[in-house]
Amino acid sequence: MTGSVLGAIKMKTLMKQFLLLSIFLMICLFPVSSQSLFPKGTYMNCEELINRHPSSLDTFEIRKRSNGDIAMMGGNDFSVSSKSKKISKKKIKKEIFAVSTGDSLFLNCFPLGLQTKYTLAQLDGNFLIFNAGTPSDTNSDILLVSVAMGSLMGGVMGGVMRHAIGDAAPASKRYPYIMYLNGCRTAMLTRENFTYLLHPYTELYTRFMREKGKDSTEVLIRYYKEYVNLINQ
Repeated sequence: MTGSVLGAIKMKTLMKQFLLLSIFLMICLFPVSSQSLFPKGTYMNCEELINRHPSSLDTFEIRKRSNGDIAMMGGNDFSVSSKSKKISKKKIKKEIFAVSTGDSLFLNCFPLGLQTKYTLAQLDGNFLIFNAGTPSDTNSDILLVSVAMGSLMGGVMGGVMRHAIGDAAPASKRYPYIMYLNGCRTAMLTRENFTYLLHPYTELYTRFMREKGKDSTEVLIRYYKEYVNLINQ
């Protein structure tokens, strides 16, 4: 093999190594946050969140609440206040749907019927995953959870039930939830809830009941996505 051929092979190998190193450095130095898909600002309703179009570009101070504060006052894990003081506490508490810092999205749990204050949400495709307290209107062991399912394709109406979470859960108790962004339908990610939710859909229900990890959040997320696809067919 001639020297020129060997030189060309070495050069090609070096270029490949340089390309791989460049990709590695980009991943390490410039991580892509899923939350950056929600531009910084105030989201007043579900539609603004779906469209990634905040109604205003307000900036907020986000504070992680202490366990003592939560135990005494109740509510979820984050408090939100306006840096400019132009937005009233009442509006922040009851009217805003979500706020984005540009790299993190915080949902207001009050409009969702999940107590007060805010919670950090993680984007997963067309879904938001978050932890929050028990429903504000807890009054039985079987609970309608809120968040109006709305009209679905084909005119089907849906509702989400929550089961057996009890009346006396402590203020710090958190449950995993999933929100489908098309309508902001929300469900609690518990085995009891999904046993009820999937029951009308025989094939899906049967597969779910055969799962060994029915209490796994990952398994519940997967089945909720299948459920949403099924009811939207």
